[in-house]
Amino acid sequence: MRFLVLAAAIWIGAVPLARAQPAPIDETMQAALDLQQAMGGVEATRRALQAIQPQMVRQLMQTSHMPIGEASERIAQLMPDIEKHVPELLQAKARSFAKYLTLRDLQAMTAFYRSDAARDLLAHQAAIASDSMAAMQPMIRDLMAKAKALAEQSQKQGAAPTSP
Repeated sequence: MRFLVLAAAIWIGAVPLARAQPAPIDETMQAALDLQQAMGGVEATRRALQAIQPQMVRQLMQTSHMPIGEASERIAQLMPDIEKHVPELLQAKARSFAKYLTLRDLQAMTAFYRSDAARDLLAHQAAIASDSMAAMQPMIRDLMAKAKALAEQSQKQGAAPTSP
């Protein structure tokens, strides 16, 4: 009889199963760090940063009206500073993984990222990021033009600029 009561309590959720308990944060954090490593870690992040460097140059040229040579030089000067922060960014990302994902999910994703399919994805990730950034440029240009037009219109009317 006690078995039936316990089974019914588990079934309705009154008594949680042991496997439903969250893993200690240190175990979950380790799984998140393992996932980061399986995803390529520091080197994958550095490659992605290198891949988006041309888009960063274009963005700086557009926002600061710099010639391409100067913008390229400025971005090149900033890259070591940006790359210095990669390990701490990966730690922050791992903390977010551990906060929002279960241990089981982290382990499943780690298994995926160790697969051949994931290695192919990771091999092309920088190019995918670069293509995505390039695709966003026309949208950003259009939004900046609209924002500039709104600001000019507000200035002509003597009012402070408003958001769209």
